[in-house]
Amino acid sequence: MTNHYSKDFRFILDSLTNRLHEKYGLGESFRQLVAAKNRLVEIARRDDTTKNIIQTKAALILTAQKLSEGLNVEVERRIPDEHEVLVGDLYCSNPGYSELIEVETGTIPSLLILEKKITEDEAQLARVIGKIVRYSYNGHSKHFGLAVTTTPATNLDLVMPALQYFHEDFRKRDPRKTMLELMMSTTRTVYDSPPLNERQFEHAHLDRLYSIDTSKMSVERIPL
Repeated sequence: MTNHYSKDFRFILDSLTNRLHEKYGLGESFRQLVAAKNRLVEIARRDDTTKNIIQTKAALILTAQKLSEGLNVEVERRIPDEHEVLVGDLYCSNPGYSELIEVETGTIPSLLILEKKITEDEAQLARVIGKIVRYSYNGHSKHFGLAVTTTPATNLDLVMPALQYFHEDFRKRDPRKTMLELMMSTTRTVYDSPPLNERQFEHAHLDRLYSIDTSKMSVERIPL
């Protein structure tokens, strides 16, 4: 994979950071936004598998939004997990509150579709479910949120039944496990190393859903 880091990459993030500061009037929190931007640039410089520019911009926009709400925000936070090494997109916190948020752009690598012999819809659904299960299961934060971008867009009509399933209290979900078994089957076509087990699916949860428009630098909370 081609390294995404370049002078243009840094210029784009520098410009976006300044525009977000103007929009939100972050005051002292601006330092945290700059720190987040520098962290994303450093990762892009060193890592061939860095996130694409849309996902990086979305993470920075969401960081500014959360800072404006009075939260502390850390991007690319390493998360201890018994099954695999995880790095969360955003970790937002203040005394008595914590929220881990993963960003999904809806971009599906064509190689993934070819290798797994699945459709683009199946791949997108598996990625969304997989993120919820992997990042929310172990209680890494009090709340778990998923953020999707408007362009490229995640097909919300496609994934909403799964999002609503995980938003419901796990004790009130379908006891027949019909939906659970369907999601497990779909997700395992993509996440097979390490495989996700039934307990992870049963205890996964989704508390908040966000939509990010990178062109308007806006974040919208979507009801579940």
